[in-house]
Amino acid sequence: MISQPVRFDQRRTPLSRRRLLLAASALLPAACGVPGPRPQFVTPPAGEIPIAPVRVGQRWRYQEINVYNGARSAEISAQVVETAPQLRVRLTRSDGRAQDDEIYSAPWNVVQEPFYDITQTFEQPLPLLPPQLSVGAQLSRSLRYRSTGASRRLYWGDWLLARGWEQLRLPAGEFLALRIERLINFEHQDIFRQEPRRYDTLWYAPSAGRWVQREWTGEYFMPGGRRRTPMREDWIRWELVEYAA
Repeated sequence: MISQPVRFDQRRTPLSRRRLLLAASALLPAACGVPGPRPQFVTPPAGEIPIAPVRVGQRWRYQEINVYNGARSAEISAQVVETAPQLRVRLTRSDGRAQDDEIYSAPWNVVQEPFYDITQTFEQPLPLLPPQLSVGAQLSRSLRYRSTGASRRLYWGDWLLARGWEQLRLPAGEFLALRIERLINFEHQDIFRQEPRRYDTLWYAPSAGRWVQREWTGEYFMPGGRRRTPMREDWIRWELVEYAA
């Protein structure tokens, strides 16, 4: 099991937020990730499973699904256009919406993350996979990021857990994939979003060289009132349709 301690910036992280983040990190081994059906884990593959190499020209095509209503909103093509000095994956949407590139310092340590509601740029690379593709592997990181239009650096706390191997049946075929769950507490550039939290789960399949499915959602509170009901972010899932790895 691999684990890194969380180091909080005591001067720049409010006390209430620090308490929330510490409580969240304690809950991670039990459960995090996107709400949904209970996982059906299978026997892990034998031996050490390395992260697959990445080369220019690899591509993956996904269908984007609104999990709230099951509607397919678009298809997204992801193609590796550069591997040095950084790994760059170009995203193209079928609905014509502009989408920034994914940028990584190495597979798959993200520097520029164009998912969620706005593109984020991290001050240090943030691993989306554990160093070893083994059940129970963990990572925790505390860092700063910038988002498009933000005038200041924002806090990001990230807890990652490799829950287990699952056999997935997707439009692109069947895959043995490692389910990796992330629980994220962070500052949003919208100051009215209080105590925001995200749940991001990806299923990494070595045979496809990338995640074959990814799902994320989040919640936050709005100020005011004695009783606060959490507001929900979009709930999005990407499913692999085809690939050339």
